[in-house]
Amino acid sequence: MKYYSNQRGTVIRTLLASLAILAVTFTVLSASDLFHGEIIKREFPEGIPATPETLRAMTVRTQGNADFPSAPGLPAKEMQAELDEIAAFANTYGYNAIFFEAVPECDAFYQSEILPSSSFWTGKQGGFTFFDPLRYLTNISKTYNIQVYAVVDAFGVAAEGRASASPVDSDLIANGLLDPDAQKVQSLLPAVVKELTGRYDVAGVVFAGVDSKALDSPSYAESLSKILSDSHDSIRQKGAQRLGIVVNSNLLSNERDFVSAPVQAGDLDFVVTSMVSDADTADGVKLLQTELSGWEQLCENASIPYYPLHIASDETIFTHSIDNSFYFERQFGAGGSVISNYGSLHTERRMAAYSLASSFRQQPSESMPDLSYSRTFQVTRPAESITLSDTAYTTWKNYFITGTSNPDLPVLYNGKEIDRPNENGLWGVLVDVEVGTNNYTFSQNGTERTVQIIRKEPAQAPDIISTITKSSVYPANPEAVLAGRGLKLSCTAPAGGKVTARVGGLTTELEPVSSAEDGVAVTYQQTLDLSSLAVAGQVKRIGPVTYSLSYNGMNSSQQSAGEVYVAGAGAEPVARINSSFVPISSNGKDDGEYTTVLKGGCVDTIVENNGGGYYLLSSGGYALKSTVEILEGKETAVSEVSSILLRQVEKGEQLVITGTKRPAFTGEMADGSVRVTLYNLSGFEQMDTSVLNSTLCSSIKSSIAEDGSTVTLTFQLNPGCELTGWNVQFDGENTVIYLKQKPRLQRNTGTPLAGVTILLDPGHGGTDPGAASVPYNAGPWENTLNYADSCALQSRLEALGATVHLTQRNETMTLNERMSMAEQVDADMFISSHHNSLSEQVDSNKVEGIEVYYYNGQSQVFAENIGANLASVTGRKLRFVNWSWYRVTMLTSCPAVLVESGYICSPAEFDRIASDFGMFQYANGVADAVLQYFQ
Repeated sequence: MKYYSNQRGTVIRTLLASLAILAVTFTVLSASDLFHGEIIKREFPEGIPATPETLRAMTVRTQGNADFPSAPGLPAKEMQAELDEIAAFANTYGYNAIFFEAVPECDAFYQSEILPSSSFWTGKQGGFTFFDPLRYLTNISKTYNIQVYAVVDAFGVAAEGRASASPVDSDLIANGLLDPDAQKVQSLLPAVVKELTGRYDVAGVVFAGVDSKALDSPSYAESLSKILSDSHDSIRQKGAQRLGIVVNSNLLSNERDFVSAPVQAGDLDFVVTSMVSDADTADGVKLLQTELSGWEQLCENASIPYYPLHIASDETIFTHSIDNSFYFERQFGAGGSVISNYGSLHTERRMAAYSLASSFRQQPSESMPDLSYSRTFQVTRPAESITLSDTAYTTWKNYFITGTSNPDLPVLYNGKEIDRPNENGLWGVLVDVEVGTNNYTFSQNGTERTVQIIRKEPAQAPDIISTITKSSVYPANPEAVLAGRGLKLSCTAPAGGKVTARVGGLTTELEPVSSAEDGVAVTYQQTLDLSSLAVAGQVKRIGPVTYSLSYNGMNSSQQSAGEVYVAGAGAEPVARINSSFVPISSNGKDDGEYTTVLKGGCVDTIVENNGGGYYLLSSGGYALKSTVEILEGKETAVSEVSSILLRQVEKGEQLVITGTKRPAFTGEMADGSVRVTLYNLSGFEQMDTSVLNSTLCSSIKSSIAEDGSTVTLTFQLNPGCELTGWNVQFDGENTVIYLKQKPRLQRNTGTPLAGVTILLDPGHGGTDPGAASVPYNAGPWENTLNYADSCALQSRLEALGATVHLTQRNETMTLNERMSMAEQVDADMFISSHHNSLSEQVDSNKVEGIEVYYYNGQSQVFAENIGANLASVTGRKLRFVNWSWYRVTMLTSCPAVLVESGYICSPAEFDRIASDFGMFQYANGVADAVLQYFQ
């Protein structure tokens, strides 16, 4: 082969000269630049790693020193270190193949007898070195079972500085590239393939740069086919080594198709396709599916795989166009993917690296519920004729009728076609509803369905009753009567009757608060003096109230659900919280203005009972009467403190206060500090918090209010210390104040969320199905979609390394049980998944969008990022991110949000959110917000 004989002679002469110099000055030269540093001998596995079922390849570019080496002319030891890092990086982030640019400009990054060494390697083209980057990378990669493919820029050639021994003459260059029609070029490339596959344990050779517009000769396709055919024949280890080519995917759809022929001829073992369409818009998804379908058909017919090529970067990774493409690539049979390039992945932030690593690991959840729904014609809501008779419905003047259909055929209403803004046949029509009987007829392909809605006149007559209304009987909850106060008695009974109440042996007659005709429901009230039953210094339980009615010759009675407790002189009633989480109102209203959320067993003194639904506690807030129990006898809310202890735990620190009761508390987390106030303590003045040795706080200070029993603890955090939240817990009667340190992303791993615990809460479930969707009983309800969202998100978060728990899998579960679970698993984040809906009297064709809710300040940024990400990833409208007082968002121990990811009453939006791809997008958007929070 004459075209490389001069090159071989040059190498031999240089080697002999070098050996002669070595013999004279071995000690000096052993550390000289001739060796480019010390080369350490290592043992490596034999053979070529097997081709994985799913290829995950990372490109390493050498042209222009883009990825390797960091500079031309590096010593061998430094190049070894860089190649070690490349192989380790590929292994860490989930790659099983490396596409190494071995021939960037018709020169070599290996010891070639054909091509001169690359100037990007040795500093000038044709420079000499003993070190062989390709051999070392191939060997070191074997230790991770990673394949190495030699990438050859087929027609690239250095514009200047070519070595004298280069096989390239100026007459072989056309338009700045090697001329593929030149016979010498057609012989050169197969020879390079033969050399690479014969001397190195590469898994194959990949030709790149074959689709430049400069390669526009009429015979180019024929010339390339010959090169590929001869190259394929030149492969030394048939079966173990493969020949591939990198092309733009749109080549299949234009006249310049030079790929189909070699694929069909069996001269290619795989194709790397550079995706033209981005899957980040609906139109982009359709174009991508068209491209993938074409490659699937071509390569499937030839029984070879194709690998889409994607360009990654930290700046664009969270558009998820690559992840979306992965989703459809799996559907269209792609054999894996190739990611360009090492330099864009090996960054300080490494966002693209670990996002893609998680995408490689991510698998569809095995727990994903069935989201299918009917594609046949039917009216789903109302499913049968209905009558709007209750007062709440008789004012309805419209009704949103929904249904399913065959998407390929029109649906008619009153002879006119209905607009169906989706691809799966869902529809909805807002109709007028007049008083009386209304019939609505829909049809498809000759099949008719008629819906009847009867709307009655609103009831005008007053409410006529003959007995005491059970729900009106007071008290409905434990009733503490403070010393010197009377008991409020109240119930609803028919006008014209006689109502009496008996409690603790005392009886009194109630009076109507208004006049009305006999039988009309009115309120009866009275205040009863219970001082005769009170015991000084104690709280006495005297039982429920029995109300008796004498009306129209009939006697009846009702007993109160709540029992009465009376405080004697000097006694203050003590309320004990009866459930795990109880919001305490600042104003006696359910308007979200809460002072704290008390835990089960907390005790506090009742200082006011205004006869309504709340007790005012000594800690300053109002507790719903239904959330407490009243303690009998000489009980006190005071906790006797005997010791304090600060202990380090896995996720932070806990201050343990040994006491005899669970005190009421308030608290807040501001920038750089946490402040917790405990009420009704005794003995804390003997405690010294300044001696506590904290790793999170620069100081822990305590102050005692003038009342001597209110203690405020201020935890001043160290500079740079961040918390996910704080919490007050109880270990028996001991109070535990927990400061939870914020985990950090594990940037140098493929699992950045390792060590992070996340609790996902699928809303509703069990006996509570949530809202109905457009398909109604012919498809999933809200609880199923909520669970599906959580399953998809769990899959993504676990792929990122997080430990993920679900509150329930379609079980009936209270809100407090969901919140308790967050403490049980020590969650660093709580995400509740829901879907929105509207009443049937609203046109749901006109509603869409995402809503996110939070309560505590530490959740706000997280909620805002979820909203922004979901809108960006899905292309759907973000309605708002709002503060609200949903119970599950009131956790202080970690960020807690509630996500309404769309309106399932909207035919257009349901079609998108109820799809597998919709769940996939939801998971990506929310997981991005998790990453943003912890970074």
